[in-house]
Amino acid sequence: MKINNTKIPNVFEVKIIEVTRCISDLKFGIPIILEHKNQKNLILSLERINKKIFNEIKNALKEVNLVITQQRANFLKLKHCKINCQNLDFNEVEKIAFDLEDVDLNAHDYYKMSNSDEKALMLLKISELIPVAIIAKVDPEMELNFHINSLKSEYIDDFLVKTNDDLHEVCSADLKLKFGRGEIKCFRSQFSKDHYAIIINSKNKKNNSKTPLVRVHSSCFTGDIFDSVKCDCHEQFYNAIKIMSEKGGGVIIYLNQEGRGIGLTNKIRVYKAQSSGFDTVEANENLGFESDARGFIIASKILKKLNINKIDLLSNNPAKAKDLTKQGIMVENVISHQFLSSDIKNYYDSKAKKLNHDIEV
Repeated sequence: MKINNTKIPNVFEVKIIEVTRCISDLKFGIPIILEHKNQKNLILSLERINKKIFNEIKNALKEVNLVITQQRANFLKLKHCKINCQNLDFNEVEKIAFDLEDVDLNAHDYYKMSNSDEKALMLLKISELIPVAIIAKVDPEMELNFHINSLKSEYIDDFLVKTNDDLHEVCSADLKLKFGRGEIKCFRSQFSKDHYAIIINSKNKKNNSKTPLVRVHSSCFTGDIFDSVKCDCHEQFYNAIKIMSEKGGGVIIYLNQEGRGIGLTNKIRVYKAQSSGFDTVEANENLGFESDARGFIIASKILKKLNINKIDLLSNNPAKAKDLTKQGIMVENVISHQFLSSDIKNYYDSKAKKLNHDIEV
């Protein structure tokens, strides 16, 4: 690329840029082309299209399929995750994607997912869209009336590995809270969300701990802000501030990964599933998600930016300690942080039995 005969330095990785563009397109209902080996497929997010678009795609292209995750297929009692759309209307497709009741699926053709299909669903998850895709084979000679971004499937793996590699502090400010005082720092990398470190000062500076107390807290809009009784996130967050303020200070790493990593809109879908009688794990999986899609590697990166390599962890989730330890953070102690109530007893029970959280119910 040249501007006034001057080359722009190649400081941007083409692979990462192309994945980011395709994520943005999918979020707005714009199709992308996913290239895998010698095959090209048109990919659309089902939740971002309507009946008209679905019918036009089905009439214009060959081999149009609906692809769901294995978790969703298990809920629907299907052996395979790929369904031919030829004899499906849009209402039937939406039922397969979203319904939490029995769906009649006997009269359709099913196929095994390909590696390319799995990459397409992975891209939808990164985009925080429900992982249900309309996938159609693209004829090399097909003419398109507008530009469609194209992506090589292997770029998605590179994106996942390299996201957050360039994490840096953006800004900071003093923080005065109801239960404590300290500082908040914002961290960012080029192709990811912002995350935060809330540094809580001890009321008695003489009591500052040699090993800092740390809570790694994933954002919970409904709990942190609305004080929802469906979870204990509100109690965990505010009590962490109190404990740190009173007992030597500490750090809360506030990660921007709502709904155990699936995003707020999908979390509300999960809430609806829970109101139908499914527990917190079943609700995620029945809608096609993992039981917990979060990662805590970014927390270790933030701690290292704060020059913290040894911590006491305020948590009930062994996965946090495991991830932090793998990334070189020494977890000296894991301190229980639970707030059981009658409203969340079943929620705690599910987390203990199905997510291996260290909780006494």
